[in-house]
Amino acid sequence: MGGLLSLVTSAARRQVQEGAARIVRSIVLCLLAALSLGIGLVFAAIAAHRWLEDLYGPIAAPSIIAGTFVLVAILLLLGARAGRYRPRDVAAHPATAAGLSRQEALEASALNVGRELARSLDGKQLMLAALIAGFVSGRLLERPGRSKRKD
Repeated sequence: MGGLLSLVTSAARRQVQEGAARIVRSIVLCLLAALSLGIGLVFAAIAAHRWLEDLYGPIAAPSIIAGTFVLVAILLLLGARAGRYRPRDVAAHPATAAGLSRQEALEASALNVGRELARSLDGKQLMLAALIAGFVSGRLLERPGRSKRKD
């Protein structure tokens, strides 16, 4: 019985060690990739600065490069913040929607339906549903006089 237990534990230990080695290897490779990307961005910024300096002069070129990096940083921060966006608390707890106005209850219900639809569909199905919903709502909201072309 002791030999079987040692055999099982050694197999489990080997699997854990192999898994840890894979994780460490992937972390090191990701860090090297990030370092290479950073170096590439620095040289790209230097090349862009020299090119812009020839076009716009020594004052405007660093301003353009700095503005570009500030814009990229703002977009990255907005992207990171959008990942943490939470729907309204009312939609998260539909039982509390009883004391709300009709419009707020409809908004909460729409958010719940949208969330459930997004959970149940994959990306392509969700895009198709959004396309169909946009087409149908556009047709329903279209003015009667504008639907027919006069060619």
